[in-house]
Amino acid sequence: MKNETEEEYVFLRTCTSDFYMAEKSLSLMEDFEFGYIQFVFLRDAVISYGRPFSKNRGIHNTPHRLNTEYVPDKYSQLHDEILRLRDTLFAHSDILEKNPKLALLGDTRPILAISHNGSYLSEIKESLENMSVLIACVQENIRKRQLVLEKNITGKTHRVSGH
Repeated sequence: MKNETEEEYVFLRTCTSDFYMAEKSLSLMEDFEFGYIQFVFLRDAVISYGRPFSKNRGIHNTPHRLNTEYVPDKYSQLHDEILRLRDTLFAHSDILEKNPKLALLGDTRPILAISHNGSYLSEIKESLENMSVLIACVQENIRKRQLVLEKNITGKTHRVSGH
């Protein structure tokens, strides 16, 4: 990459790869009954979606962070919820979010046990029903910016095919 324009273009392309992975995980999640495997796909979808909006290192322009201007206003609440889940539950282990309880079990040989909130999975799944639509909207908005950058880089106008 010779300059910041090329780097921005490359960053946006990596963002679309992250969104593709999020979308793929959401679709695979539907192939399994709710359980651990479905949780893994949900976790991957949330982390993959949130990755472009986190701090990412670059060469010319650092850090890269996808601007929320790509998120349609009507999905901003869902976007915020996905990033909150990523930052507190899936990519980190925030104690407040997991709400753990410490218990002392046993009389002769005491054991410390920890339980935490695990019933959130079905609630999360319900709140993310529109995640696929959000992803498609964000990708469409990114594509518009990519076309401008492609023209700046190549000197030629490119059209989106197949849409």
